[in-house]
Amino acid sequence: MIRKLFLAALAASLLLAACGGGDGPDPADDPEGSLEAALDAISDYEGVTVGFSVASDTASLTALSEGALTEDNAQRILDSSISFSSLNAENPEDAEAEMSVNIAGSEDAVEMKVLGTDLYLRADVQGLMEMFGADPAQLDAIQQQVAGQPGFEFVEPAIAGEWIVIKGLDQLQEQFGGGEATEPTEAQREAITKFTQALKDNSSVETGDKEGPGDHLIASVQLRPLVEDLQSIASDLGAGESVPTGDVPDEEIAVDAWVEDGRLTQIELDLTQFKDFPDAEFPEGVDQFAIRI
Repeated sequence: MIRKLFLAALAASLLLAACGGGDGPDPADDPEGSLEAALDAISDYEGVTVGFSVASDTASLTALSEGALTEDNAQRILDSSISFSSLNAENPEDAEAEMSVNIAGSEDAVEMKVLGTDLYLRADVQGLMEMFGADPAQLDAIQQQVAGQPGFEFVEPAIAGEWIVIKGLDQLQEQFGGGEATEPTEAQREAITKFTQALKDNSSVETGDKEGPGDHLIASVQLRPLVEDLQSIASDLGAGESVPTGDVPDEEIAVDAWVEDGRLTQIELDLTQFKDFPDAEFPEGVDQFAIRI
């Protein structure tokens, strides 16, 4: 089941990558051109914030987990979200990135910031332990075990929910074999062009009527023809073995998107649409379950 959900999310990502400026046309007049323009404009932003959450209800989530989740924990998932923000810069030392995790309505339960070449981390450790029924006294035991030991000075402030910093990410990258990014080759550039065209050739966009932050658009993609085109591109690059296309559902994936004032404001992938796929193995009682971006 998890594998199928992953493939569904991958299909949505591929479809959205297909659409690629300006304010764009009116969504009612040209839905496909409107979505392409909104997505293409993202590359021109100085910074972007993207949030991920689950759009469902407690009954559907407990059914999906086949009893592994209680209603209380299902509600915690519905009340949680992950947010990623980035600020682009020509100089890597001026670049910024941030991740914030809201857990069960606890804002900034976990935070991570990258400022230049330094990584900052903090978490509401005590609050999270109490939220999930763990004994906070365990934290005292951990602090006593590492107290005064060289290299563990960060433990006490981390448990207290303070910021800790890891400096020199560029040097750390070099130690693990990383290096400076290289420009794509001409063959890779051509593959990117073919990749985008393949996605466009196998997708379509129409207007919808769902409520949301802007005009509703429905993007669709044919999975099997898309995979066949992508495998041809991968073969040209010598990128490993191909997957038998017979294993790819000959089905269409629909993705909901909302556009307002030429900007992409929301995307949803309704995973309940896979109930009708062959061998879907979707548990009974899952009536509402979508990934919201």
